[in-house]
Amino acid sequence: MRIAPPGARRARFRSGAVHHHVRASGLQQLADVDRFVIHQANTHILKALGELLDIPFERMATNIQHVGNTSAVWPELPYVP
Repeated sequence: MRIAPPGARRARFRSGAVHHHVRASGLQQLADVDRFVIHQANTHILKALGELLDIPFERMATNIQHVGNTSAVWPELPYVP
């Protein structure tokens, strides 16, 4: 039996969810998305998810340094100073 840390399981789940939503929106691949707005629990998680999905951190809309952990994602988030 292989045991993965809880964070690794969540990251794999999130990566699957990202792929699902990209396809559901009518796009074919992650490269078709200009900017990703993902729940920003912390920078480490965003960077790890980006590495798992091969998405540069620069393509993730974030202002976590100003607003901290958010409980949800909403479209206006990248515009909050």
